[in-house]
Amino acid sequence: MSDRQILFSGEMVRALLEGGKTMTRRVFRPEPPDDFKACRWNHDERMWSWTGPGPKWVGSRYAVPRHTPGDRLWVREAWAQVTDVDRKPQSGRCLYRADASDNSGVRWPTVQPGDPDREVTWRPSIHMPRWASRLTLIVTDVRVERVQDISAGDCLEEGVKPIIGPNARSARDQFQSLWNSLNAKRGYGWDENPWVAATSFHCIQENIDDLPHHGGDGHE
Repeated sequence: MSDRQILFSGEMVRALLEGGKTMTRRVFRPEPPDDFKACRWNHDERMWSWTGPGPKWVGSRYAVPRHTPGDRLWVREAWAQVTDVDRKPQSGRCLYRADASDNSGVRWPTVQPGDPDREVTWRPSIHMPRWASRLTLIVTDVRVERVQDISAGDCLEEGVKPIIGPNARSARDQFQSLWNSLNAKRGYGWDENPWVAATSFHCIQENIDDLPHHGGDGHE
């Protein structure tokens, strides 16, 4: 079991906070050959293994899921550190862009009690330090599949909602649009049907270091 980082967009952070997201899918880079059939966790050897066109498992020399049940993932999201009137960082205090009332801009006035009104510059999620994370995911299950194999129920677990009414769209259609918005430009769009690691988790709204130590074998 390990502690690792994971990035989420503002939309998905809000879904985590609302309790509507309990799964995430991430592509393998590089992917295995097209004729590979499946990937499974080998409990005896403590490793993921792919199977090819033949009956034998071929080991983990191809990309495999990074997570296993029991891992803890600390969420990175767009953020800004709170500063005082002299623009000096206030230790341990930060804002989260997913909480902003207007997520279209790159700046947002602080409105926390006791803070003078001023603007802060958002930092991308990749630059969020571990201490600033407010969400921890406990991995409960990992499986390997093609992205188009997602079920209707899993689409809901991914945090998307169907649209009801004249412009109705199913949860699957909504997930397809979300997937393409995040992955199509990188060459892993829905139509390419890439292999993904489908990770289920339990979300805790606390910093990972405020939770009881679980004896993990490494940090990231």
